[in-house]
Amino acid sequence: DLDDFVTDLNECGTMTLQIVEEMSNLSASYSETLSGNNLVVERLQNVIKDMRLVPVSSVFSFFPRAVRDLEKELQKEINFVIQGEESRLDKTLVDQLKSPLLHLIRNAVDHGIEPPDIRGKKDKNRKGKLILSAKEQADKIIICVEDDGSGIDTSKIKKKAIEKGIITTIEAGDMGDEEALYLICEPGFTTKSLVTDTSGRGVGMDVVRKEIESEMKGELKIE
Repeated sequence: DLDDFVTDLNECGTMTLQIVEEMSNLSASYSETLSGNNLVVERLQNVIKDMRLVPVSSVFSFFPRAVRDLEKELQKEINFVIQGEESRLDKTLVDQLKSPLLHLIRNAVDHGIEPPDIRGKKDKNRKGKLILSAKEQADKIIICVEDDGSGIDTSKIKKKAIEKGIITTIEAGDMGDEEALYLICEPGFTTKSLVTDTSGRGVGMDVVRKEIESEMKGELKIE
């Protein structure tokens, strides 16, 4: 098993360092040999780490059909665009991405993008635009779900949060718009009065935040 092999390598590297420290009274040449062994272990670890990287296209390819199904269910028109699918990420993380990304895409189509007739009245293209993108940045990867819908109404978010007892009226008054955006990640929060298979069930963004930040050690940003 590759994961067990990586664990064994990590333990081997740690043990080598301990030997170098504990046997510092040995000859310089022997210490150098031990340090060289540790360098080989580190290089091997980097090779294995690179072997575990896979393109995010393996999970991104699932979403075009999901978006088409949402179009039919919600009677909306969507221009779905995927960018940067060649970006690479650890295979374990790629496998974990499917669930939170599906939540975000559902929210974008259901909450964000307006029906064609409403978009027409706003002088917008009747077909909403939804972008799923990935971009490598140093040792990180940024994955973004973006739509050209109506955005998030923070006043409506605050009002619903007050009704649900998540915040008080005074706290809402002191809260800026940027901070208010993250109220949608509170457990049980929803602005939907009608429960459907798509949303309004009181689960969603709180689950997304937990999966990204607790389980994947990432960071969720909302704009």
